[in-house]
Amino acid sequence: MSNLMTDTTKEYFVLSVNHTTRESRFILLWNPNNAGYCNRLHVAGRYTEEQIRARLNYYNNGCDTIAVPCEVLESMKTAAPDGWFDTNEGHVVENKRANWLKAIKNVISAPNYKPHPEYPRARKLKEAV
Repeated sequence: MSNLMTDTTKEYFVLSVNHTTRESRFILLWNPNNAGYCNRLHVAGRYTEEQIRARLNYYNNGCDTIAVPCEVLESMKTAAPDGWFDTNEGHVVENKRANWLKAIKNVISAPNYKPHPEYPRARKLKEAV
């Protein structure tokens, strides 16, 4: 038996369900170290499965956040449009129904609350009275 360890730690992006609005062109992601938000994948924080599971209700509660494997989001990426950001580089994930459905289907575990992301033409939820 070998003592060599391979780096097979699964990484996750944290998506902001709460701060991505129907007016948002791209899905909003968390920066590294829980420090703000971004749109481009190469800037976004990559959180280990251990980090996510240690605070599951923080990173994957459904109403504010969901944690999705990096490879899932990377499979939905599109080139960031020229002139949209300070530099013309990187990839983004468009804020659209199909992308949210795929992301929600692949969350690290079932969140406490059902995610209701906003995207263009999404059904508006009735506000609680």
